Amino acid sequence: MKRSRKYAILVIVFAIIFYAYVKLTSTVQVHSTDIEGYTPVRVGSVAQRYVPIVIPGESFDEPVRLLYRASRDTDGNIHLAYHFIWGKEENNAEGLMPFLSRNLYTGGLSLQRVMFGKGDVEVVGMVISPKGRIIRLEYETAADYNPQDFSVKHKDVTVDGPLSTPVCFEIISWNHMFDFKKNPTEKCKDGVRLQVEYFTKELWEEYTMFKPEETMLKKNRAHLKWERESL
Repeated sequence: MKRSRKYAILVIVFAIIFYAYVKLTSTVQVHSTDIEGYTPVRVGSVAQRYVPIVIPGESFDEPVRLLYRASRDTDGNIHLAYHFIWGKEENNAEGLMPFLSRNLYTGGLSLQRVMFGKGDVEVVGMVISPKGRIIRLEYETAADYNPQDFSVKHKDVTVDGPLSTPVCFEIISWNHMFDFKKNPTEKCKDGVRLQVEYFTKELWEEYTMFKPEETMLKKNRAHLKWERESL
């Protein structure tokens, strides 16, 4: 009787493990790489001209690298995607949830690396008109940010122009979400303005930016759809 009970328990345990594996590795979303209306271009001098200034803030580290991709649409507008890269992201606040985040998500089990890839990559999108004006910004900010939470809720933001240069952002969360400074402050003068590099196919794959088939354990990193086609 005892042997039968142990066997039943083992069967249940293996069934749960198998179900979890199937659930975590099953495709939840399929993405296309065919994006119509855009022609990839390399415009290093233009990209450098419009590089946003980043204010790390008192509690957060500076980005270590800036990669870009660009494309021209049928109206002649240049679309720029600035990818700011940090070596890591970590919530150093006190409390149970930040502790769990450090030991399960960004460290320890390192679920963040498993799901997305190495480092931390965040994107700012910018649209430049044929006359050289910034006519749109796209970025992610932190909604209802509380460092005592386990994670940070992302919120997409679009700002319509024309906007003046330089564009300035402040980092407002441990996972490097942005806050656009529409009226640049004195802090913007002391912000970081990195040298831009082209986001090559090799680097794109190294940072595992795009997964045609997403699962619960393999997620796309922040990017704009037109970036899936490049030179």
